[in-house]
Amino acid sequence: MKYTFLALALSFLLNTNVYAEENKTIDNSKTSEIPVNLTYVGIGGISIDTSSVNKSLLGLGYPAFPSNFTTFGTGNRTISGKIVTSGEGFFTIENKVLNLQNNHRAFNSSSFSLVADVGYVVFESHNLRIYPMVGVGIGRVFVDIFKDEKNISYNQLIKDPDKGIALSSTNILADLAIGTDYTIGIGKSNPKKGGINLGLKVGYLLNLYSTGLQLKGESILDAPSINNSGFYARLNLGYSNGIILALLDIF
Repeated sequence: MKYTFLALALSFLLNTNVYAEENKTIDNSKTSEIPVNLTYVGIGGISIDTSSVNKSLLGLGYPAFPSNFTTFGTGNRTISGKIVTSGEGFFTIENKVLNLQNNHRAFNSSSFSLVADVGYVVFESHNLRIYPMVGVGIGRVFVDIFKDEKNISYNQLIKDPDKGIALSSTNILADLAIGTDYTIGIGKSNPKKGGINLGLKVGYLLNLYSTGLQLKGESILDAPSINNSGFYARLNLGYSNGIILALLDIF
């Protein structure tokens, strides 16, 4: 009798489990997200730290370099779920020239920075995202000092190399920023295969280490520092992955 009861109980449990499995609701909302890959160009401004080199220039009676520069560059950003990763390179596109004594000029020729960031999406609505970011990178600043002469020949420069010197500073940077982007979908399909991306990034480059001004990679005694640290803001324009398919989807 007890074996019959056990068999009936086992049969009931098995049938109940099968019924539950057959009537289980499948949640299709938890599907894996396809990473969004963005390639962009950007233009903006940065305030480079020229305080140390300007202090030395002013102490010698020379004018000081301005610290605000226009920047231009490009980058790539991937958004997978809530995680944001990016890499970008930006450089100044204008020159700052100082008129020194004895017909010499100081020429802040250029600077650039290469930065890799990681971030997390804290707000997302439709095609708009906002995310704080942190990262590290490397930067260089170049300063040339040369004699202001017209039509200098190659032979003159070789015979008198003191007509000009090229100095540079290499810097290790930390990047603290907040970014936002908005993607305009293109094409007739839904969801869109790709689109145009508009972005804004505001942040601060923090100098972790600087070599100071060097001559051909060699340290100079008592040389002031000039580095890439400072506040920056950039507007970015780019496209998301699948842009070719999105454009073909228009027709």
